[in-house]
Amino acid sequence: DGFITTINKPNKQVVYDSINENDVTIFDILTGNNKSIHIDDEIIENNKIRILFNIELWAIKGSIWISQQDGSPEKVTFIQDEDLKIKIEIESIANRTEFNPPKYDILDYEVINLIE
Repeated sequence: DGFITTINKPNKQVVYDSINENDVTIFDILTGNNKSIHIDDEIIENNKIRILFNIELWAIKGSIWISQQDGSPEKVTFIQDEDLKIKIEIESIANRTEFNPPKYDILDYEVINLIE
């Protein structure tokens, strides 16, 4: 809902932040819910659909591979230049109705609130 909570367990910190309209997150890429992400092409490779995209704002090109059977994401890559490449392998996903996020005891944690 436009907010991000990051829990840093080794340093006992909780960071609260909001997502700005101009931000692009991994969730935007997985859902396609951002105007900054432009779809370039779709290619079928080895029973997977590879969707090529770019984020002009950050000069990033990337691909997301999804299952041709059920549309679940399997891999995401980002390339900004020759020396800056990120590859995320998605090993499994859980249906939202089945997923219960873990609960953390953060009573003794430092709270950093970046929400404006």
